[in-house]
Amino acid sequence: MEWTRLDKFRRHFFVKYEIKKMIQQTIIKNKTIPLSYRFFLKFRMSSVITSASVSKHRNRCVVSGRSWNVLKKTQYSRFVFRDRANFGYLPGVSRLSR
Repeated sequence: MEWTRLDKFRRHFFVKYEIKKMIQQTIIKNKTIPLSYRFFLKFRMSSVITSASVSKHRNRCVVSGRSWNVLKKTQYSRFVFRDRANFGYLPGVSRLSR
């Protein structure tokens, strides 16, 4: 599936560039460092791959890969959550109607 490779690619680049971006942002905000160096880092940050940003990530279901209606706590889509809850695979979750 295409979306799995793309999602793994984006998550890999996010992990790879996140620490570098955080360090560069703190240097840019530091007023004791010369302006020319801070400006250079600001220019360098603009050319960073856009796939490395958090906003490009989608919450996907672990089982089905669905991207809509994914619960944050379980990482399941609503359909998978309902099936697992009905069969009793999720501890602490019970049906309201019997």
